[in-house]
Amino acid sequence: MATAGGDRSVARKMRVLVVEGDARVRLGVRSLVESYPDLQVVGEASSARVALELVDNAPADVVIVDLALPTAAEGLKLVRELSRNGRSVMAMSIQSGLGPAALAAGAVFFVEKDEHGAAGLVEAIRATASHITDPQNRNIPPTVPRAEQSEDST
Repeated sequence: MATAGGDRSVARKMRVLVVEGDARVRLGVRSLVESYPDLQVVGEASSARVALELVDNAPADVVIVDLALPTAAEGLKLVRELSRNGRSVMAMSIQSGLGPAALAAGAVFFVEKDEHGAAGLVEAIRATASHITDPQNRNIPPTVPRAEQSEDST
């Protein structure tokens, strides 16, 4: 039944933009995302340049960025630029050591590829859209908030 605020029984799909240099991985991520009824891929990019062109034309709730585009430096630069422009970025890499750098660059969430499988990737996409960090800290290195750091040093 429709209400004054609109029909609330139909939820809008979460829009995802996939930035991945490897076409096979892009296809796999697209297939996974679109196998969930509440998720939709709105665009794909194979490079940072293409991603920046797409991001304005394909509004996304989450931008998934593989950090190897083709180098980690280029991937981190893209994460910084997207984050500065208000995009929710989920960074991923086969190198777990890039997690802290991705988070420092502005990613909401970092996922190590092949670490938690399909369900973990989808969970991370949803958490990124909600700006929720992983409650079990599986993919995000533990950090101490600045306020707690100041109290401990006194």
